[in-house]
Amino acid sequence: MNERLNLSSKIRNYNSIFGDENNETPDTDIKMLPIGLLKPFPNHPFKLYTGEKLDKLVDSIKDLGILNPILVRKENEEYQTLAGHNRTNAAEICGMKNVPCIIKDVDFDTASQIVVDSNLRQRESLLPSERAFAYKMKLEAMNRQGKRSNDSELIKKSREIVGEELGDSGSQVQRYIRLTFLIVQFLELVDENKIPVNTAVELSYLSTEEQEILYQMLSEDSLKIKLSQATELKNLSKLNCLTASDILSTLKNVSNMDKKAYLKLPKNNFKKYFKENDSEEQVLKTIIKALDVYFNNL
Repeated sequence: MNERLNLSSKIRNYNSIFGDENNETPDTDIKMLPIGLLKPFPNHPFKLYTGEKLDKLVDSIKDLGILNPILVRKENEEYQTLAGHNRTNAAEICGMKNVPCIIKDVDFDTASQIVVDSNLRQRESLLPSERAFAYKMKLEAMNRQGKRSNDSELIKKSREIVGEELGDSGSQVQRYIRLTFLIVQFLELVDENKIPVNTAVELSYLSTEEQEILYQMLSEDSLKIKLSQATELKNLSKLNCLTASDILSTLKNVSNMDKKAYLKLPKNNFKKYFKENDSEEQVLKTIIKALDVYFNNL
C-alpha cells in the first residue's frame, strides 16, 4: 500500500495540477490575453467541436461570455492552450479579441498531462482514436518523468496509474494505445464503429504495408473482417510469413492446399536448446535447419 502511495505521489495528480476549486492556488489569477497569442498544444489528440455542439457553445459565449477561464502555458511570446481549445475556437468565431486565461507555470510533461486529464474529465464522449492518443500522450509524459527520477518501478507501473486516474484498467489503457499503430484509414473505421476496438487491436500488430494491403482488399471487395480473422493475420505477421494471398484467403475463408499449416510444440520440449531472449523467428529458423540436417543424414 505504501509503495503504491509513494509511486503515485511522484506524478502530479489532478488536484495538484488544477487546484482545489474550494481553495485558491498561487497561479489561479485570471488574465485577459489577446486571442491571437493562444495556440493549440502541440500534437494534442482531441478534435474540435463541429455542427450543433459548436453552435451551442458559440451561442452560450455570445450570451454569457466565457464562464470558465482557459488554461494556458507560456511558450516564448505565445501561449499554448492546455484546456479550452473549443472555448477558444468558439470565442474566435464570436469575434472576441481577448479571452480570460489562467497561466500555469508547468513543464512540457506536466502540461501534456493537463491536456489529457482536462479533456477526458470534461468531454461527454470521446472517439476511440482520441482516447488512444490521449492515453499514449499521458503515459509517455509520465514515463519521461519516471526516467528523470531513475525510478524503474514508476515507469513499469505508469500504465496502471494512468488507468486508475482515468477510470480504466492498465490492460485497457494498453489496448487503446495499440490503436495508435493503425494506419489512418483503419483508425477512421474504428471511430465510425465499422470495426470493433478488439478487432482493431489485433490488426495493429500488422506492419504498415500489411495494413495497407488489407485495407485495399477490404475496400475493393466490400469485405468485412472478424476478430478471428484479424487474430489469424496477426499470428502470420508475427512469423514474417504474411502474404497478400494469405490475407485474401483469410478474408474469404478459402481452404486450399497452399495455405500454410502450423504445428504447436510445447516450449518445455525444446527450450533447453535456446537462449531465453531468442525470438520466435530465431527459434523457427534453427528448428528448420536442424530438421534439414536430420533428414539429409537419414
